[in-house]
Amino acid sequence: MLLETIDIEVDVYTSNLTEWLNQSNYHVYYLTEALETNDIKDGFQLLGLAQDLAIEEVWREVIHLIQGE
Repeated sequence: MLLETIDIEVDVYTSNLTEWLNQSNYHVYYLTEALETNDIKDGFQLLGLAQDLAIEEVWREVIHLIQGE
């Protein structure tokens, strides 16, 4: 369920993805992580996966805080 929720949150438009990337220098970390852990040759897929990783990290932190771990 968590992964499905995250997938819904990922932008489908390149302009939105590049805007997201531009919002924080830290987002480059997710871009690098997506590039290093996947065999992606398409920039759009790379940006989408990077945003997916960022959203997943936020969700996991929220769950962690809610569960009090």
